[in-house]
Amino acid sequence: MNQNDKKENFLLKLSIKNKLILTQTIIIGLIAVFFFFYYPFQMKARSISALMDKSTTMAHLIALHYSHLLNDKDKSSAGEIIEAVRQHENLHYIVVQDQSGHIFTGFNLPGAIAADYQSVPDKPNFGFKQLYFKTTIPISYNQETVGKLFLGFSLTNLYREIYLFRYDVTILSLSILLIGFFTVIGISNLITRPLKEIVTTAEKITAGSHEERVPIQGADEISTLAQAFNTMMDKLESAHEEVDKVNKELEIIVESRTAALSITNAQLQAELRARRQAEKDLSAEKELITTTLSAIDDGVISTDINGKIVLMNKAAEMLTGWLELHAANEPLSKVLRIAENPAIDQALHQIMTNRQPSVSLEKGTLIDNNGKSKNIIYTISAIRDNFGEIIGSVIIFRYI
Repeated sequence: MNQNDKKENFLLKLSIKNKLILTQTIIIGLIAVFFFFYYPFQMKARSISALMDKSTTMAHLIALHYSHLLNDKDKSSAGEIIEAVRQHENLHYIVVQDQSGHIFTGFNLPGAIAADYQSVPDKPNFGFKQLYFKTTIPISYNQETVGKLFLGFSLTNLYREIYLFRYDVTILSLSILLIGFFTVIGISNLITRPLKEIVTTAEKITAGSHEERVPIQGADEISTLAQAFNTMMDKLESAHEEVDKVNKELEIIVESRTAALSITNAQLQAELRARRQAEKDLSAEKELITTTLSAIDDGVISTDINGKIVLMNKAAEMLTGWLELHAANEPLSKVLRIAENPAIDQALHQIMTNRQPSVSLEKGTLIDNNGKSKNIIYTISAIRDNFGEIIGSVIIFRYI
């Protein structure tokens, strides 16, 4: 058995409740993982973009102020600008070079040298191993380059903010996962509880407690299933009672006549056995008919003598859009609506009254219960009992 087969067997063995919990937990887990990776990444990108914009703006302002000071070699005024700019919390160093490459003034020159301030990458790498963001721009005076400005910003605070934000997002993601997990368990219990009640009731009925019924709450699909289950059990119980009643009546008749005539008693016993055999044969025949009709691809509908629907197979349900449960006792023309022959009840009446033997291979357009049109061919024939009396009709139809 390969790994795929093992996975399929594992999933098939899971209950509906566990399948719901597993599916929803995976979805919530994916959402939590999305939060964990996406928002810290966005926060880092925005912070870096803001730092780059701020450094570029600051560099241009400083270069603008230094242009005439550098040209005039005014170091005293240059020191005042340094003192004003160094108040920026993330600023690590400032280096101003003259045109010949000598340092004119600066702030934290040892730190600048340690950071190798002159090696400014074209595309900065903001990995956690990089401690500084370095930038440089030329200083111009009267459209002539008189020097160069180097700025370095510490990334320690930026990384600390990203770490704290990622920590908060981690707590949020775990909270979403835990809250979602327990919420899914609660919802799964709410959904699967009615199914458990149906299973429990079925087990009790199998054990012999035929009076058990499924409690119905609400009006959802599961409640409809429970109602159908209860209806089926009511019909079965009624049928059992009717059979028991008939059997008891027959037994009373047999017992009352046994004392009078042994021959009559033997005849009655034979009749009783024949009737029971007939019931078995009828049940087997009905089961065979039901199984056969279910296997037929053509739609089959049978009616009683009054043209009311008695039986439909699965193909007829699919073609007409009617369930047998809903179509039972409805007029044939209501379920089998044929556009070109609205008087199908009239044709059915002629067959029932023996005025017409059958309708064979007629073409028509079937309008199903959903309003869709389907081209079909159909036949209508009478159903006769053992004495040749008409007791109903059968309609067979299919797509063309």
